[in-house]
Amino acid sequence: MMRLTPLKRCRFERGVLQAVLARRAAIAWGRLSAIENGVEEAEPEELHRLAAALQVPVEKLLEPVFGTPRTQLLSA
Repeated sequence: MMRLTPLKRCRFERGVLQAVLARRAAIAWGRLSAIENGVEEAEPEELHRLAAALQVPVEKLLEPVFGTPRTQLLSA
């Protein structure tokens, strides 16, 4: 089973191709691929651009893979 990172899940849910998202967020396609696959971490500025391009709150891109929002984990 493929593990979906929050970024990849949001992109799939919106039906946006990786190349299109990379262009909209002004991020190199290879860099976006590395971020989506958990190889590299996105810089805060990149997260904001990705969230804007996907029209989601930044927090949605920070949710752990298993579904509990990170803000809930931090406040527990």
